[in-house]
Amino acid sequence: MYTEADLMLADRHVAQAEKHVFMQEVIIGRLLRSGLPTDIAEALLVTFNEALSTHRARKNSIAAQLDH
Repeated sequence: MYTEADLMLADRHVAQAEKHVFMQEVIIGRLLRSGLPTDIAEALLVTFNEALSTHRARKNSIAAQLDH
């Protein structure tokens, strides 16, 4: 059984993951402007987006269980 504290933690995880995605997008932009390769940075962005999706799904699952 989940608690409101679990939901708050999940919400923080989502916020942190969103920040990671944003910052990685900034890094990719800087690399592009500098003419540097972005393949590794883009692969990491995919990983960050996958983690964000996982965190959102977990948060939604916790929220749904708390609503019942």
